[in-house]
Amino acid sequence: MTAQQQVLWKNGVLQAVEPLDASQALAWQRGRLVFKSQPLEEVFAELARYRDGRVLFLDEQSRRLAVTGVFSRQQPQAVFDAVEATLPVKLTRLPGLLLVSAKAPDSEPR
Repeated sequence: MTAQQQVLWKNGVLQAVEPLDASQALAWQRGRLVFKSQPLEEVFAELARYRDGRVLFLDEQSRRLAVTGVFSRQQPQAVFDAVEATLPVKLTRLPGLLLVSAKAPDSEPR
């Protein structure tokens, strides 16, 4: 590895060397969560560090949806609101559980 590179440990496996985005990696120090084309499953896994409750994906399609944005770490609900407003997913909130499913194509607002 050289400067401006990183290696991640994910799901018990050492990942390949990749470029380091220092502004994204250090955003937590400024109270920010930065996502750049990250799968929704990874975004919600990061949010789990800042809120209680579990997330259950009901289909593979919703897991892979890409999320890009900058959010306040202190307001994880804002991420859920933005995801639901901009991505074709439905979030069903139950006590201690968030269900995530892809919206059917015919359920889009007209």
